Amino acid sequence: MRFVRPDWVDSLSFRVVLAHLLGSVLSLGLVAGVLVSVLGQPLMSERSVAMADLIGALQFDAQGHPVEVAHSEQFAWMYRSMGSEVTYRVLDPAGAVVLSPSADRRPLTSSVEEGVFAANLDGVALRGRAVAVMHGGQRWLVQFAASQRLNDRLRNDLWLPLVGSGALVGGGVLLVVVTVITSITLARLLRPLVQTSAQVARITPEALDARLDEARVPSEIRPLVHSFNSALERLERGFELQQEFLATAAHELKTPLAMISAQIEAEPHLVGRATLLRDVQRMARQVQQLLILTETREAQNYRFGSVEPRLLLDEIGSYLQRLADVAGVDIALQVPTGLPPWRADGGALFTLLKNLVENAIQHAPRNTVVRVQATHDGLCVSDAGPGVAAEDLPKLFARFWRGDTRRNDGAGLGLSICRQIAEVHGGTLTAHRGAPGLRVCLHLPADAALAR
Repeated sequence: MRFVRPDWVDSLSFRVVLAHLLGSVLSLGLVAGVLVSVLGQPLMSERSVAMADLIGALQFDAQGHPVEVAHSEQFAWMYRSMGSEVTYRVLDPAGAVVLSPSADRRPLTSSVEEGVFAANLDGVALRGRAVAVMHGGQRWLVQFAASQRLNDRLRNDLWLPLVGSGALVGGGVLLVVVTVITSITLARLLRPLVQTSAQVARITPEALDARLDEARVPSEIRPLVHSFNSALERLERGFELQQEFLATAAHELKTPLAMISAQIEAEPHLVGRATLLRDVQRMARQVQQLLILTETREAQNYRFGSVEPRLLLDEIGSYLQRLADVAGVDIALQVPTGLPPWRADGGALFTLLKNLVENAIQHAPRNTVVRVQATHDGLCVSDAGPGVAAEDLPKLFARFWRGDTRRNDGAGLGLSICRQIAEVHGGTLTAHRGAPGLRVCLHLPADAALAR
């Protein structure tokens, strides 16, 4: 089975958060290393605070001889309580001990040179350091040593657990804080992209004049948004040219078709006169619907206002009653009492409903009923005809598509016009197979119903 790369791996948010987490882990590692390096220094290190305190606490008499070590209380207890573990010696230039924390005057090492040394005092292994101190032109050597076992205990039982637990707790808190802050920051940074994506989703063939706000996106994305706006401008211009050509061609065809129809009607003995006249009328109907389709695509052609559902349906019933009588079909209008008005363009909604009812009449068998039901958020038109096959339902609103059961040669644009009008109103058209027949419903947006 081929491995499929998950989408979240390529996510910008995931990569930025991962980079921050890796940076935090590396930072914690460096901090822990520094802490181990600093806290892990033995007591006799040059950087040892105890060593510095010892040298700084040396007191000299008037002749420049060391007479005592005035320890701070922070370290005085150490020599009183841990005499066998921590000790020091102050040696004169000849190597004789002049100061010691106890009566023991043995030097810790026989060497009078500075540096690290190892010693054994009464069976206790010591590690120490010797540092020269100059005073009054004389050189004094300070030897400081601590037992190896004390160093081991401090390192293993105090410093390392302290650093480890501190790094674990502090690292966990830091990682959580970094993750939260990074996520919040990314959400704020990516918010303009989410808003831009929503703007793109609202761009339709009816709203090609919309443009994305270039000022609100990050500077790295701005060239892409600018290129998209430029593409929209070219697309809008091309679409306008197409619409202009369609409207001009349809308008120019109306007059020749009318003249041809008049000439055919003036020749009563013309062979095939009825067929020719029917073909010309069909062409004239297609031209007329092309003009209507062109007009319905332009949002500026709509005038929205309050439309009473009952008055609109009564007008449709009266307008199509003659067609229904010829087809032998009844029209049943169902409008609930108290239905609020719709916010819509009355003329456009009349065209939409007329096409739906007319289409239903063309497909309904004789002696059946075409039902028109108004609801709070739209209306539905249903017939008792043969319906549409399930695989043909997606084609129902396509231009120039015609079912096999209609009684005349229609232009195949009526339902396309309906869909166009519905979209301009912010609504949708849906078609469902009935039992029997077909049910087509117009769904208007929630704010299309006006309060009385």
